[in-house]
Amino acid sequence: RIMKNDKKKQIPLEKVKTIILSVIVSIILWVAIINVVNPDVTETIYNIPIATTGLSELREKGFVMTNTDSLPQCNVKVRGKRKNIIESKDKITAVINISDFNKSGEILAAVNINSPTGISVERQSVTNVIAQIENGYEKQIPIVIKQENVPYDKVIESKAENEDITI
Repeated sequence: RIMKNDKKKQIPLEKVKTIILSVIVSIILWVAIINVVNPDVTETIYNIPIATTGLSELREKGFVMTNTDSLPQCNVKVRGKRKNIIESKDKITAVINISDFNKSGEILAAVNINSPTGISVERQSVTNVIAQIENGYEKQIPIVIKQENVPYDKVIESKAENEDITI
């Protein structure tokens, strides 16, 4: 017959205390390094919409940009102090400026990344986009006020401030 050893190995209490203390000290040191030292980190910020500036200047020249709503989004890899990046993620923007455009057609526009002081841009997923520029025109449309499905005795006299609108 083979006899089984029913005695379980027990970890000495002192060793358990040492392990727990080590874990606690490690966590405290990690928190101190992250918050006090505030190390430089690299992080990618995803899906930044590309804004368009210079639309009014373009309109003054008789042109309009027709694809402002279909521009892609941009991913940006930035570097800076950890705390700065956490606090400034929503202040990093991607912009194209079309104020200098003076002809219609598909025109390549550079995407500029604006970031707060202390945060540098290492890489961006979109560097250029195509701006679809077309001849603009204005049209006068008369304003007509109608009250439908209202009983005759409930009709309210209505008058527009302007007789027409320019689009």
